[in-house]
Amino acid sequence: MEKKPKKHILIPCLVGLAVCLMTGAALYVKQGVSRYSGEFYPDTTVTIDGREYRVGGMSLAEAEEAVMEKQPSFTVLTRTGEETLSTDSMGISITTDPSIADLLKKQDPKHWLTESRKTWAYTAEKKYDADTEMLMAATQALPCMQEESWVYPKDAYIKKGETAFEIVPETQGTALDVTAAVRAVEEAALHGDTSVDLDKEGCYKEAAVKADHPALVQQARDINALVSNTITLDMTGAEETISAERLITWLDHDDATGGVLLDRDAVAAYVAGLAQQYNTFQTSRSFTTVSGDTIEVGGGADDTYGFWMDRDQTTANLCEAVLSGADSAKVVWKVPARTRNAANGDIGDTYIEVSIGRQHVWFVENGNVAFDADIVTGQGNDPSRMTHTGVFRVWNRKSPHHMQKYNVDCTYWMAFTWDGQGFHDAPWRGAFGGDIYMSSGSHGCCNMSLSDAKQLYSLTGWDIPVVIYN
Repeated sequence: MEKKPKKHILIPCLVGLAVCLMTGAALYVKQGVSRYSGEFYPDTTVTIDGREYRVGGMSLAEAEEAVMEKQPSFTVLTRTGEETLSTDSMGISITTDPSIADLLKKQDPKHWLTESRKTWAYTAEKKYDADTEMLMAATQALPCMQEESWVYPKDAYIKKGETAFEIVPETQGTALDVTAAVRAVEEAALHGDTSVDLDKEGCYKEAAVKADHPALVQQARDINALVSNTITLDMTGAEETISAERLITWLDHDDATGGVLLDRDAVAAYVAGLAQQYNTFQTSRSFTTVSGDTIEVGGGADDTYGFWMDRDQTTANLCEAVLSGADSAKVVWKVPARTRNAANGDIGDTYIEVSIGRQHVWFVENGNVAFDADIVTGQGNDPSRMTHTGVFRVWNRKSPHHMQKYNVDCTYWMAFTWDGQGFHDAPWRGAFGGDIYMSSGSHGCCNMSLSDAKQLYSLTGWDIPVVIYN
């Protein structure tokens, strides 16, 4: 006969089991609360600056390490390459906003049984910080920051070429604005960048004058306008042209003032060469007399006719023309001549001719004798009173005239030497020509009758050539 269980035994067992289950459950919940008080729920992500980090199951420390991992180095790009800084030497530290700890606190561990089964997605922003003194010291210690290694920038400048002036561009160099460079490194690091380009950030010292500087461009344009000019010189019967090839050798650019430099010594040397080529003053030349003989006349120290250039004034005029861009410059003659490369060279075909041997004067106009007369020249046997031979010009005319040296008056005076010889009427004489000059010659002048002097005076003018030979 079976025995039935007794109720008083079963009930206690059931109660004990329930207690055990409740205790286990309470312990399990408690453990979960404890766990998720310091650990993210399994399906938790944190998105920072667009990057997603899976931090589920991570402790606060583990999540912070994963999220705030920093690069071990920072790259500084320079004009010559790249240099590296360790982030530790820069004193770089990283935090987030909100902090990882604050995100963890958003979990309610008391409800972990249901909450842990959900997906949790947080968003935060990284914040970078640096020890200013450490960052400055580390940056300033970089090789690119050492002044002794710098190549300083050079300004653009104007250089003379073979045919024109050209602008030579500025050179960049490697000299840094250290303050700006440190600031650029700091700003990049605090922005979370892993590198900075010092050139792009404008940290290099720049040339003050660049190739496109308006003033420099205008200066080059101005001096090239002068170089490309052509200057013409009227040499009286000839012409000289100064081309760009010569002008560029005379001109240069003044870097200090931005103006134009002119080699005035070179201009003066050029004018001196022209004077040597074109001067005929006190030089010998061939002359055909009225009788058809060809003789050599002139070349003496007493000559007063011929081209004699005023080199100083001509040089000044040419310098002014070069600097002003004029197309011509005035050639100045101390003593002018009437023509060049014509009959009798620079004498031409209109002149006064005197033959001391024949004691006669002719006025030749346009190649034809327009007047002639007998005269008395200087004392033929007294060198101190002889009439000078050579090529002269009528440089002074007066009517009437007082010859102060001899206290004598004349009606017509035409001086041809600088020491007082000239044509004049001599009313005290009764005869002219022949050999009177040998015994009763003048003090060097050419004496004429009043009527002849009047006619010669009326036919001739200033600067008319006078050729006197023996």
